[in-house]
Amino acid sequence: MKAMPQLKAALTALALGLALLPAAHAQQKGGVKFPKGLKWEMMKLAAFDAPPGLYKETASTDEKQLASAIWAKEMAANTATTFDGKKMSSTVLIYGFEDANFRYTFTSLDIPFQNGCEPPANGWHEVDIYSKCPMRFVAESKETKKTAQKDFPSYCVLHNDDEDNPLAENHTEIAMDSKGEVVYFRIIQHGKPVPICNRAIRLK
Repeated sequence: MKAMPQLKAALTALALGLALLPAAHAQQKGGVKFPKGLKWEMMKLAAFDAPPGLYKETASTDEKQLASAIWAKEMAANTATTFDGKKMSSTVLIYGFEDANFRYTFTSLDIPFQNGCEPPANGWHEVDIYSKCPMRFVAESKETKKTAQKDFPSYCVLHNDDEDNPLAENHTEIAMDSKGEVVYFRIIQHGKPVPICNRAIRLK
């Protein structure tokens, strides 16, 4: 998916034919039951202001550029610093779908203690190692190129890839239903799904 032009968050959902988008709030509580046959995909990681080698990024160059455009304002406002006074790195999980009329992009920006994010309750290497951050949904009309976006708070975010917590066992997954109407989210932590983190966003 190519990077979007400058995003216009103020566009109405109606202009994109997304009149039902606000109803997605009803899907946010944990314990969402997933339909059978979903094809789960791992969300991809893009890192910003990070020392070389700190993260193993999985997002493509275009995906990273898109993630940067979507979260430019929030990342510019990042005032968190490390112990040596350097700007704290931020990460974005990103994944996209498209149909005949729209491109849908889902991203989550993780900046510890900022942007509405809650760091792992038990620390990064203990029992629960996922953060909770807003999920930003952006829809782009293929015909008009106009965009609209909506944020959903408290989505579980996990993408760990180290010796203690390998990526295969600790990541965030996304899937779209067969009708292209609902997108589902889950995390795999220590090799197992965490049902309380199950979420769904209705597109149509």
